[in-house]
Order: sequence, then C-alpha cells, then structure tokens
Amino acid sequence: MNDLDSIIRKIEALITQADHPNTGPAEAETFRAKAEALMFKYRIEEMQIASRTEQRAHGSSLAPQWSTFTVTRVSSEWANYYYTLFVGVVRHFDCEYQVTTGTDDSGFSVYVAEVVGYESDLRFISILWQSIRLGFSSKLEPKFDSTISLEENAFNMRSAGMEGSRMAYALFGNAEKSNRVKARNMARSWAEKIGEDPSVFSGRGNDMETYRKSFASGFLDTLTNRLYAMKRSRNIEESGALVLASRTDAIKEALWERYPNRRPKPAIDNASESTVAQQHSCDKCDKAKSGYCREHSWMRPRRSSVSAGKYNARATERGRDAARSVNLGITERGIK
Repeated sequence: MNDLDSIIRKIEALITQADHPNTGPAEAETFRAKAEALMFKYRIEEMQIASRTEQRAHGSSLAPQWSTFTVTRVSSEWANYYYTLFVGVVRHFDCEYQVTTGTDDSGFSVYVAEVVGYESDLRFISILWQSIRLGFSSKLEPKFDSTISLEENAFNMRSAGMEGSRMAYALFGNAEKSNRVKARNMARSWAEKIGEDPSVFSGRGNDMETYRKSFASGFLDTLTNRLYAMKRSRNIEESGALVLASRTDAIKEALWERYPNRRPKPAIDNASESTVAQQHSCDKCDKAKSGYCREHSWMRPRRSSVSAGKYNARATERGRDAARSVNLGITERGIK
C-alpha cells in the first residue's frame, strides 16, 4: 500500500471496470466500493507508516504539499458553480485551498486554487475533479462534436439551454434566422428519435435563461449531496479517524504557514468558517462595503436568480439526472 502510483493504477482500473457498458449496476457498485476503500485506507496507512518512521528516526519525509488546480475561466457564466463543486471535492479529502487568478494555455484569465494536502490527497482530488468538471462542462457548455451528427449536436446544445443564436453559430458559423430555426428543429427531431420530450427545452413557453439556471442548480445540488452522503457514510474505525484527524491538523498548519491571515482569530470573532470570505485573501475585499471587490464578486454568496415564478422543474430534474451520471470514481457506500 505504500506505492501510490500502483494504488492510482488500481483505482483507475476499478473505475474503468465500473464504467464498462457490460458491467451490471450491482457489479459496478462493487468496483467503486473497492476504489473508495483503496483511497481512504491508503491515506490512513500512509500516516501510520509515517508515524512509525518518525518514532524510529525522529523525523519523517511525509509532509503536506502544494498543487495548483484550474477552477474555471473568469468569463464563464458558471464560475460560482465550478467554484462550489471544486470546494466540495477539496473538502471531501479534508484538504485546504487558496483561490488566486492566472492565465491558461490559451491566454484566458482563469481562477485557480492552490491546494495543500498530502501527495495521495492531491492525486485523488485530481481524479475526482477532472471527472466532475468534465461532467458539468459537457452538460452546460457543450462544444461542437464532429464525430456525431448535426442533429445530435443540436440536441446536446439545446439540452444545455443554449439559445437558437448560439446553436446556429456553433453549427453553421452564423446566427441567421433561418439557421436558428433549423438548429432548433434539429434538436426537436433528435429528441423525438431517442424518445425524449422536446417540449422540455422548446422555446415555446420556456425561457432559456431560466432553463439553464434551473438545470445548473439541479446538477450542483445533486452532486453536492452525493459528495456529502459519501463522506457521512464512511465506516472508519476510531483509530483510523484519529489518524485522519492528525493528517487534517498538519494540512491546516501548512496553510496557515503560507497564509498567516487564514489562521483562526480568537474566539471573539464569530465569523463562520464556511463563508467564502475566509477562503481568500484580498485587501480590496477587506475595504469593500460588501466584503467582495470587483475581481472576487463572483465568490459572493447569493440567492438563486431563478425566482419561484421562473423555475423550470423539468430542467432541474434533467440537471439532477446529469449529476447522477457523473462518475465520481468512489462509491457512495463508504468503506466496508
């Protein structure tokens, strides 16, 4: 269990077996159960070995490390959704993070997160985040796929709540009225072919902005609940829980060493640790009346803009279904 690369390969092999089309639901769950057990048993055993090594040699080479992850492009309309999903992944492995900004390979401004944890934590976070990020982006920000028909492309885009103009531009290179109509008709045609109800995303009686936000909210809520349920369901022995607690303490100390302002203040400060304000350090935010400067306004907690009168229940359910299909690579039963 002390060879992380070997464990990663085993985990990925189990996930591949679970996702194989010929694998039945019960068998797939068994594979995912084994994958999760490997992840968390490795973390516990890793710390136990380090503790014994430290006792013998008065020092251990095992220590928290830092790694940078891309959260989302600054320009993304779903920036706050990506942020919430990413935080859920990091918290799932009891790690800490600091949000910063950077530039991706294409020159676009992006939000990135410096994450601190043990090597195994960071590798596991990478596996889980890649899966969730891809699952969300493919459903909410679909790109033209040359390997499938125009009709299926149109359906995927309309299912994500894309307006006719954006669909027409992606499919035909311009958003002329005839192409907008053609794109919407293609989406309806493909929906009928596969037995879907096209009225769910039809422009008739549906507001696409409300549709998209309802879809995204359904996805986010379901994925967050899956992660929460997974964490609560772990059956870790008391000794293992103590080991993980010491691991968490070391990670927090590493965060505070690099970012002293993140160290908890005296008890007189009753600010909740769950607020986004404590997740980043910015002098401009400290001076802003709202607590968030223009650059970090996307992190400000806000109520859903989908009011009761503009709520699309069927779009929300489609978002939930999309979230249920995301491969988390780890079971929702916990360690056995």
